Amino acid sequence: MCESITSYTTKGVKNDEAHEYDFAGNSITASYNSVTNEYTANNLNQYTLVGRRDPMLLSGGPAGTLWHGADRSSAVTTDLFPVSGVTERTYYLEGSGVSAQAAAERIIVSFQCGGAAITNTHEFTVVERIAEPITTERVDGQIVNPCCAILGANTPMQIRVLPESFPDSQIKWRVVSGTGSFPNGDTGRNIVFVAGGAEGTTNVLQVDVGDVHGAAPQFRVVNATMHEVKIYPCVISRMGRPSPITQAHLDSMLAEVNTIFRQVGMHFTYGAPIMNVANDVWAENGLAKSAVGNQIRNIMSGTDGLEIYFIPGEKRKPGPGKKFRLGAYNPWGIIVRASVNAKTMAHEIGHACGLHDIYVDRNGFEPSELSDFLVKSRMEDDWSNGTGTRFYELLLRHETVIRRLMMFGEGSDAKSDIPAGSVFGLSEDGVTGSISVGRSTWMSWSPFSQ
Repeated sequence: MCESITSYTTKGVKNDEAHEYDFAGNSITASYNSVTNEYTANNLNQYTLVGRRDPMLLSGGPAGTLWHGADRSSAVTTDLFPVSGVTERTYYLEGSGVSAQAAAERIIVSFQCGGAAITNTHEFTVVERIAEPITTERVDGQIVNPCCAILGANTPMQIRVLPESFPDSQIKWRVVSGTGSFPNGDTGRNIVFVAGGAEGTTNVLQVDVGDVHGAAPQFRVVNATMHEVKIYPCVISRMGRPSPITQAHLDSMLAEVNTIFRQVGMHFTYGAPIMNVANDVWAENGLAKSAVGNQIRNIMSGTDGLEIYFIPGEKRKPGPGKKFRLGAYNPWGIIVRASVNAKTMAHEIGHACGLHDIYVDRNGFEPSELSDFLVKSRMEDDWSNGTGTRFYELLLRHETVIRRLMMFGEGSDAKSDIPAGSVFGLSEDGVTGSISVGRSTWMSWSPFSQ
């Protein structure tokens, strides 16, 4: 067995790194600041498992083989041992097996073999492909990688490839199933996809990075047409007090709601101007007392859309055993505080479409599964191919993904993703399981208040 132990400094921070190799030159373990990846090799000296991820097959040799040159001009079929006459060289390794260090950093490795010191220092750059269907990332104001593509319209798609120096010209998108085109080109980290074909059919988009073989990131995007839904706003204020929400603020909130729901092909418009009502009891207790809430929901009836009631939003300390509520859905109408952000408004509309709350903890109960790394079986419809945690960001925890969802049950400025399917999590009743938070469990494309 060959061993290496290296200490080095990047950006002023000391790092400790250790490697073990078998006599054929295959990695056995690689650790970085106490984070260890284990390697498994077969009888052909090919890696079959690297840490929590499958390895990638690189051109010029088996999995784990390095290549030299940012333009991939020189494949390296040797292992980590020195190249004759070369004392220092930059190599690139696909995957996350080298280190848990940020991919854009460089890793200096020195090692010994058979008691003989190998003085060459090799520099590695980890190439990381991050393809996340569940995301809150935006390009030009639109959420990328939505579960639906509006027929005939631009759909923003994104893959992150680290380091940033990796050339866009070697990132190629293609349609492997379905119909569609890339009007602005099929190359780069950010592209525009225009879907074709029939509504309800699925397009599979694949991203090829360099000439890496094996599993590649994929996105599944369902064709959709835009569904128009009317909303009927009613603002309740205290007697003699100004309205708690202005038309401009409501317009801004509705624009953000439409950005979120564009992911599934829904668009909201006003069915009528704002109705203003002054009532102290309703303003004070609209979310605190169900009987008062029912009175409010009777202000409007028989509309052909969603009735949304805004009440003053000053946050006050709730009574013993009570929770300050930001909003509440009911088949007869939605009540929200005028101080909420558009994410909460979108969340309550999600209930009107048949979606459920999802949590990472409930009354002090925090399931250990939610703090673990991602598992495909817990978000089957929103996986981007491959096994292990890929192609989501390395070391990403399941609870972090839940907090990105529009149906995350707590107030948040970030939650905005509508996934393709159900996601494992904690229900409002504190039960773990698959929660209906995505398009596949949609109950109504034309929600309305009774």
